[in-house]
Amino acid sequence: MKNFAKLLITNLAIISPIYSSAGPEAPVFPPGTVEIQAEGTALRPFDLANYKDALTHIETQRTESIKNQVKQSLNTNKSVIPSDGTGPVSVEDYIDNQVARGAIQVISEAGVSIGGGGMRGYYPALMLQQCEKVTNRATYQFCKRIDGTSIGGILGLGLATPTANGQPHAASEYVKIFEVNGVDIFHKPTRARYNVIGKIIGKMWDGIHSLTHHRYSSAGLERVVKTHLGEATTMEQLLRPTLVTAVDSNTQQPVFIRSDSDLFKSCLVWKAACATSAAPTFFEACQFGPYASLQDGGLFCNNPVDILYRDLGGMPRNSIILSLGTGIVPPAYRIPDDAGYATALLPALETVMNADAFGREQAMREIYVNHPVNYKSFNPELTFAMDLDDTDPDKLARLKAVAESSYEELANFVQNGPLRRVLERSDAPAAAAASGCSVS
Repeated sequence: MKNFAKLLITNLAIISPIYSSAGPEAPVFPPGTVEIQAEGTALRPFDLANYKDALTHIETQRTESIKNQVKQSLNTNKSVIPSDGTGPVSVEDYIDNQVARGAIQVISEAGVSIGGGGMRGYYPALMLQQCEKVTNRATYQFCKRIDGTSIGGILGLGLATPTANGQPHAASEYVKIFEVNGVDIFHKPTRARYNVIGKIIGKMWDGIHSLTHHRYSSAGLERVVKTHLGEATTMEQLLRPTLVTAVDSNTQQPVFIRSDSDLFKSCLVWKAACATSAAPTFFEACQFGPYASLQDGGLFCNNPVDILYRDLGGMPRNSIILSLGTGIVPPAYRIPDDAGYATALLPALETVMNADAFGREQAMREIYVNHPVNYKSFNPELTFAMDLDDTDPDKLARLKAVAESSYEELANFVQNGPLRRVLERSDAPAAAAASGCSVS
């Protein structure tokens, strides 16, 4: 998108008459009109000499067919333009200058990216619930895209899935999954009828069995996602384009499950939820679409925030991102310096997820260095240990307290930052109220 913007601005006007009132009169390309087609529908023509109108038009439509036609009509690859006498400037700086002057209207789009972390997904669920409460809108109504991995993928799919009456699900519904259904997903035998010796033998057997088999049956997870996502809902029925990640265990290649992809649009949403969350050692791999064996996307991408950034257009100035992690576990979970197979196995998955989260977070902060207000990340360092399958109510209560401590900062980002412009364009608070997202 960035390169395309450079192509567009460079050729629509070498120097705009509004660039500087004190500068020389700008030469203008001979006016020309192009009829743009998008998905078979004719859109209004625009004058190629009027770059403001063209940029706003392109940013609003944001379709590959439009981009390609404009690129072909411009037929150039220049990357710098003359300035007001001080030498050439980059088109990127030129656009920033015009945005600051109010000469270019920037159409901002927002997206949410949600990381994986098992039961710690309670944290982003609470944050999204609070976000819906503050905005009085369902998440899908102010987000152009919702991307996620593992439990983050389940949340993303859930918030984009329509209810029976076509309304969005409220985030509060998914908060209750952690509070009520966590023990169903990570079902552990109680063995209450056994004596002490029987219980000890049972735990020993569980430990031996988990060395060669997945720890939990997928039946509990499937029941929960079918209940909340529907047994027949397909990917193309989602209210917003949604992406979840997975890994093909046969080829060890990453898989990006997009709801707007021809490959997956007829696939069932609940199966996508199982595929993105099939964490090794916890659940068995899942068949989905043309793939016979998919596993948890956290193996390579625990928070697809960089993918969301590209999907929003790849321009920091008008891509507003809310990134929600599931918390960083204490150092007690680090891989020991002299680790062998047994001592490295349990903390390895956490290490992979944390390292991935740190790396992508750093990359996004560097991308948004000139537009820091457009990117907000919440991924707190936890002071307590909490396994991916930890359903302890006390741990959930502590995680809720962590979320509550972030509510003020979240509200400030939503109400006082650039996301407010997106909210002002949202015209459907009534639909959110109908879904239970309203506040009194």
